[in-house]
Amino acid sequence: MSNTNQGTPRAYTVSDATGVCEYSAVVYASSPAEARMMATSYELMEGCEYIDLRAKRFPDADDLLHTGNYLDWAEHSEWLIERGWREVE
Repeated sequence: MSNTNQGTPRAYTVSDATGVCEYSAVVYASSPAEARMMATSYELMEGCEYIDLRAKRFPDADDLLHTGNYLDWAEHSEWLIERGWREVE
């Protein structure tokens, strides 16, 4: 039996379970493991350790228009704020 979703990028929120990294990201990946790996190369999460990251499905963001592997805060800030996200400077 094959998984029809395998390989199809889906939205995941990735955050640091230890709290060392204060940032989270919305990443488009085909699996939680891939989302965690991608997040380690994201500029805001460069100092995070792969082992400490948690990826959780974020199906609300699956159909949002995005370029690349990350959801751009600038393009979707209002949408993200409505869902409890906040910008950290």
